[in-house]
Amino acid sequence: MGAQAAGGRAVRAGDGAAAAGAAGRAGAIPAGNGDRAVGEGRLHRPAASSEPRRLSLASALLDPPHQERTQVALLATSPTASGPRRPAPPPSLAPPSHPPVMCSLREEVEVGVLDETGGAGASRIREIGLCPTPTMLPLLFMALSLTPAAAGGISCYDDNGQPVDWFVAYKLPHHSPGQGLRYHYLDARRGDWVSGHALINSSQGALGTTLRQLYQAATTQGDAVAYVLYNDQPPRANTSISTRFAASHGHTKGVVLLDGTQGLWLVHSAPHFPPPTATTFAWPPTASRFGQTFLCITFPYASFQDIGRSPDAHSRGGAPSLSLAKHRRFHDDLYSGWLAAALGDTLLVESWRDGPGDLPSNCSGPGPQVLNVAHVAFPDMPAFATTQDHSKWAVADTAAWACVADTNRNRGEEQRGGGPGCLPHRPLWKAFRGLVQDYDPCP
Repeated sequence: MGAQAAGGRAVRAGDGAAAAGAAGRAGAIPAGNGDRAVGEGRLHRPAASSEPRRLSLASALLDPPHQERTQVALLATSPTASGPRRPAPPPSLAPPSHPPVMCSLREEVEVGVLDETGGAGASRIREIGLCPTPTMLPLLFMALSLTPAAAGGISCYDDNGQPVDWFVAYKLPHHSPGQGLRYHYLDARRGDWVSGHALINSSQGALGTTLRQLYQAATTQGDAVAYVLYNDQPPRANTSISTRFAASHGHTKGVVLLDGTQGLWLVHSAPHFPPPTATTFAWPPTASRFGQTFLCITFPYASFQDIGRSPDAHSRGGAPSLSLAKHRRFHDDLYSGWLAAALGDTLLVESWRDGPGDLPSNCSGPGPQVLNVAHVAFPDMPAFATTQDHSKWAVADTAAWACVADTNRNRGEEQRGGGPGCLPHRPLWKAFRGLVQDYDPCP
């Protein structure tokens, strides 16, 4: 599918992103703590105390401490002599002058590993209302289990069943053969796309092997493992909750899993995934028709202790990473309103754009441009349009940054929380940059 002529819908990627128009707008609205999506898990209330307390991973995810200082949620590295420098957030990302509209979760619950008798067998899913206000937080399901730690600690796993620092899996749209279950894969050791060793629904592939640790945690007693599942489109058993909060709360999807040494964060785009821990690993049929993306990063335990404090952090293997999370009061597009300026480069963005409210490419203002990808092309298969792709990712035009996200470029999602995980990794950047066959010029 080649690019259309001048004045048509798409511009060929090889023509250069700069041809799309004037520079794009910079982020001018402060981001917040991030809306919370529907999740799974377990809760206990802390004892009352006037002393400041150290937050666990999950409570930091729910409500980072010191709201006035955590408007920009970053996991990133300091500059190094040999690696890319961390982009400075735009100076406009100052703390907001208005009070937060969401009530504090810190005084409601603390989430952590529960040292209870009975281990994982006592786990249960609870529906709780956290804030009795019109702008209440979404209901949250948390799941914490007691289970033996995996050898070497919780980790992302590659397609060969070996621990890996990070990986990306890109499930392809439904094209025969494969019934919408084929995927392409790359990781920290392999910088180019390869066909997945299995289908995405296999427990033997990278995704299935990685999440096997989660389902083992739900059935085995022993040392502590904590896990958090969140999805604005939860498994079918929780559809009523998804409907109640779909329009006003976070558009976020992910998994956090850790033991006492290390853990992983998986950000993805798949609806109704993963299944509840009371079951086993499975792929939802509702996620098979369109493309989907997954980014898994292994972090040391210390990084999870500091989530919500905007720290400099590395993956388990030392790779830098950047994570931005916006609040619904951000009232702007994640990509043109913040991410492009944070990375300091034109962004090419692939997201779900097949409905009302889709945002056009943006070249207004003094900052970097944000250009909508029109067609994606892997080397070994026909190109597919963004209307066949539910994945969310962004790649810088020239800077070596690539991001996988859970948020679309859509007016409705300007009012919802969400964000990307980004890596300044040149082979990863080159792999994603090469997928852009063409993009929409600015109007």
